[in-house]
Formats: sequence, C-alpha cells, structure tokens
Amino acid sequence: MYFTMNTPSLSPRETLSDDQLTMLKNWVAFYAKNDIYIDLNNPQLGNNLAAVPDTTQGEPPKIMVNAQLVMEKFNLSPSEFLVVLFHEIEHLFEDAELKSSLEGKSVIIERKQRQKAHGNLAGSYHFLENVLRDMFVNERVVSMDKVPVLRDNMHDLYQKKLFATKDYREKPLHQQFCNALLREHFVPEEECQVHPKVRKLLRRMVKSWIIDKTTAGSLEERLKAMWKLVEPTFTKLLEEDIKNQQIPEKKTWEQQGEHWEQQGEHWEQQGESWEQQGEHWEQQGESWEQQGETWEQQGETWEQQGDLSSWTQSNPFEKYYQNKLPHFFDDALSPEEREKLAESIKQQVEKKQEAAKEQLKTPEQKELEQRVKRLLQQEGTSPDSSNYTDLFHQTLEQLTTYQNFVRQLETIKDTQTWKSVMEELLHLFDKIKSTRMKRKFVPKYPINSDYGVKLHWPSLAQGIADYHSGNPYPEMFEIDSFREKRAKNVGNFEVMIIGDGSYSMKWDKNREQKKAILLVFEALKNLHDRIALQKERMESLVSFETEGYLFSGNLPDGHILLKPKGSDFSDRERLDAYTKLWYAGGDTPDRKALSDTYTEWMTDTHALERKEIQTGKRKKLIFVFSDGESNEASRLKAAIDRWRQQGVYVYGVGIGDEADVSHYLTNAPKQWGGEICSSPEQLAQVMKNLLSDIIT
Repeated sequence: MYFTMNTPSLSPRETLSDDQLTMLKNWVAFYAKNDIYIDLNNPQLGNNLAAVPDTTQGEPPKIMVNAQLVMEKFNLSPSEFLVVLFHEIEHLFEDAELKSSLEGKSVIIERKQRQKAHGNLAGSYHFLENVLRDMFVNERVVSMDKVPVLRDNMHDLYQKKLFATKDYREKPLHQQFCNALLREHFVPEEECQVHPKVRKLLRRMVKSWIIDKTTAGSLEERLKAMWKLVEPTFTKLLEEDIKNQQIPEKKTWEQQGEHWEQQGEHWEQQGESWEQQGEHWEQQGESWEQQGETWEQQGETWEQQGDLSSWTQSNPFEKYYQNKLPHFFDDALSPEEREKLAESIKQQVEKKQEAAKEQLKTPEQKELEQRVKRLLQQEGTSPDSSNYTDLFHQTLEQLTTYQNFVRQLETIKDTQTWKSVMEELLHLFDKIKSTRMKRKFVPKYPINSDYGVKLHWPSLAQGIADYHSGNPYPEMFEIDSFREKRAKNVGNFEVMIIGDGSYSMKWDKNREQKKAILLVFEALKNLHDRIALQKERMESLVSFETEGYLFSGNLPDGHILLKPKGSDFSDRERLDAYTKLWYAGGDTPDRKALSDTYTEWMTDTHALERKEIQTGKRKKLIFVFSDGESNEASRLKAAIDRWRQQGVYVYGVGIGDEADVSHYLTNAPKQWGGEICSSPEQLAQVMKNLLSDIIT
C-alpha cells in the first residue's frame, strides 16, 4: 500500500484543506496499524491544546492531536508533520517495549542510577541518548516495511530546518560531537565543520563500527552499547568543556582567545597529541582494549578525577540542547498524562507480545500451560488474584523443569537389552493383560463379512437351540484360548519407596536415586492408566498404588512424605516429590522410617488392605534405598521382620559397594532379600527387574 506525498507546505495560519486532512488521516491509519489511534483535528482540543491522551477507552491507546496547531507551531509541511508524528509514535512504542521485558526493566533501573550519578550534568548525557535513539527511530520510520517514501522529507527536514547550519565550531565540544553525528547521519553528503579533535573521534567511531552497534537492535542493547562504547568519549569531551566553563554565546573559541592553539594547550603545540605521544590508536594499534589504558584503568574517569563528580552548579550547556526534533508530545502532555499513555501502550505491547508468543508455542507447551492453569484452579488460585501471574510463571517454570527431567528418565537404557527402562516397565501391561483378558468366542464356520450372515444355516439353528438349552459352548463357536487352570490374579499392587536423604547421598547418588524413584512413580502411574483403558476387556481388574518417604537424621521425625499413597501422580505431587528428593544431611535412620510407617499401617484404616494381603488379593512391596549402615542396625532387622510377618515384600537396595543390605537377606525368594548396585547408574535397571519379577 503506497501513498504519494506531493502536497505543498503550509505557511503559518493557513488552514488545512479537507483533502489534506484526509490524506493525513489515511497515512496515520496506515502507519499505526491500530497499535495506537491518532485522532487528528479533534474539536475537543480547541485552539490551544496541541495533543491530549485519552486512554479511558482502553484499546487501542488514543491520542487527540491538533495537526493544524502543531504545524503552525513548528512551521511544518504536512509531510514533515508526519515525519515528526511517526517519530513520536516509534518512541512511545520503543519505551513500552523496554518496560514490558524483564531485561528492559533492569536497564531502566540502571539508567536511573546512572542519571542520578551524573547529577546536574544528567541533561548532557540525556542529550547524547536522545541523539542515538533518534538515529534508530528515524531509520525505523522510513524502513521498507513502514514509510520509506518519507525518506526525502526527513532528509530535507534535517538539512533545511532542524540543522540548517553545519558549522558547529562555536559550540562546546560534546555538542559539536552530537550535532555532527546526527546531521551527518541523515545528510551524509555534507560534512559538518567541527573541531579537529571531534572530527577525529567521529571518524574513529565510524571505522570501529561503534555507531552501528549503538543504533541497531533492541533499546536495552543499544543503551548498554552506548554506556560502554560512546559515553567514555562523550565524557572526555564534556571534561574539556567544563574546564572552559565560560562558554561564549556568540564568540568562537578563536575570538575568545581561549582556543587551544592560543592557550598553548593544543595537542600539536604541547606535543601531547595522540600522534606525538605515541598513543594514537591508528599508529600504535593500541586501542583502549588493546593497551588496557581505558579511562577507567588510567584513573582518568570523571569520578576518579573529580572533574565532573564535584560539579554542583547547574548545567551550563542546557541552551545548546534545543536544536532537536520537535517533541510536541513532551511539550503538550503533562508528566501524568504521558505516564498514563505510556502505561496504556505498554499493556497493549505486552498483549501483542503474548499473542506472538502464543503463535510460536508448540502443542506440548500449550498442554503444559493448561496443566498449570488446572493445577492453580485446583489449589483455589483465581486468575483474578493479584499474584496469579507470578504464581503461574513460577509453577510453569517448575513444571517445565520437571518435564525436562522426565525426558531424561525416558532415555535411561537397560544395559542388557539396550531398551528404554521406562518402556520395559510399560511392557508389563502386555504381560498383565495377557493373563487377565476375557475369553472370546469366534465362529467355527465361515461367515459372509459383507452381510454378517452365517453361511452354515443348520449349525446356526442348532447353535441357537444349544445356547437356549443352557449350553454356553455351542458347536458353532470355539473358544480362542483354553486355560486348564486359570492363575489366581492379584487385584491390587502397592509400592512403597523409602529413599535415603542422608548427607552421604549427595551429588551423583542422590541424582540417580531421584531418577529411580520418580521413574517408578511415573511408570506405575502410566501402567495404571493404560490398564484402566482396557478394563472392559479384562476379566479381573488390577490397580497400582504408590507412596514414598525420604529419611534423614536432619528431617523432622527422621523422615518426610514424598508422595501420598494413591494410583494418581498429580502435577502438584510431581513437583513436591521432585523438590523434596534431595539430601537433607545427617545420619541414616532407615529403621525409624520402617517402624513409623508400620505403626501407621497397622491402624484400623488399613484393616481391609491387610486382609486382602492375607487372602492373596493384594501385594504390598517396600523398597528401602540406602548407601550406608543403618543408625540402629540391631533394630532394623526386627522392623523388617514385622512387615514380612504381615505378608509384605521388603527389599533393600544398596547404593555403592560399601552399602549394607545384610539385614534384608533371607532364605526366601529373591524379592524378599536385598541387592547392591555397585554404581548409582544401575538403580533404574534394578528397580525395573524387581518390579517385573514381583508384579508378573
């Protein structure tokens, strides 16, 4: 979409025609793309107000601008007015983008701290920032995806109005530097007249790509580059200007008699120039970075020298900072109005950023966010809560970390089969299912599959008669499989894991223990869910319940709950178990963990479970992890025997060659004893083997 810009400039007090006003509105609508609504020539403004924000309507933010008054104030043509207006819009959105990111907020804090440190000279540094930001913003205005057709208008605005002169030798050095930098960027065919020192610095910055680094990228990146690469040079020039505080308003340095050549302070006269000193970058190749002679290293910064830090008077250079693009929003809007407008735009930018991120999200990311929302809802946290956003992002980060950990679990391989341990645990489903599927009957004789008709009609009639007479196995059908004696199936499995949180379990041991325990919780949860999906086809149902504890001498009562008993493994339980599975320090009170859990299990609450174990309908398995000798080895055996007398499988898993599982060893089958893992990496495989042997 293109527009032509051939309307003539307006002289002061000339009225905008309807065609010109329509043209301006079309351009604004095209440029803003509904990001911000600009209402031109609104009658509410009257003849005195140049611009007024209106954020009461919410989206999009709205600004009422008196185009006629603005153009009269700055003597702008319609096309020049658009350059200035679009420049303002870009600044608004650039500030909003800075405030809407965490990195941007940290940069804002740093900028305020730096401004405070600059004291009364902060205006000088703010001027430098404006110059570099204007260079970026204007380039964005006339970029190919915006309004490149206005580039010539921008060129003329800088050449003929904003910077009509190109001789800045009578101005302070830092002002010469900034003005020449800005004018030559937009009027590159004309070189400004500045002091030789300033010209040398300008050329060096162009040759070293410093200007490119400070005028490209996000605002936070550009501000950081400016502070690091440009401010030191700018400060050096400002120091020179401070030494000559009696700045003439009309006289040149030469007329004042304070020129370096006349003072005898000129580099060439003193022999102190960079070239004569041998300190010139180009001659020696010893740049600040190479020779380590930065102002900070030399002790020549203004903080160290006291040249600028001791400056307590008002800034003597304020009158030199007026020749810049007309910021009529700054002039027209009160600080309160501008802040309200900025906040409204920031909210809209954040919504656009979230919408853009939403489009880039993978299905897995979207599912993860839905899980977080369900979790917060279950815990009673409303989206209207003041801390909901923080809680959401915090929980999302935790769940993402856990999901990445689960991916690690899925990659653990059985060193014998080289298959995924997780997958092999899930293959238990096929073994369990094969012993529990209902018997099916299939036709003995062929049928017409197109019509579903039995072709052997006499057998069909006889089969119906047999069935009604009480024969469940008529001749026309045969059973797909026969079992001479069907095995007695266990209906429920309970798996309790007691982990070791003592100090000796730190680092690798703890990491592998965490993998093994969570792998069991995740695998049995998946196994339970997969079997539940087939329950209609199974003759006898089966369920899996898991629970977990962590013992340590430094924990209250010697142990804490990792996971409450149940077939589910909710997201909250996942996050809690993942967080708690860490070494807490202290000794190894494994006996106390076994005794306390036994005492609780012997209450009336678990009477039915104990009865089902005695009748063979339920199996309860306990796995105790430990890498060292128990605190109460003499009493540990008694605690183990109490569990086993109730028909509970208790298995000791020793981690490391020095682990002691002798108290778990018996003459009973393998699953009643203990096993040592010589290395933590074997834990997942051992747990897979034990579960496979016991469950099937």
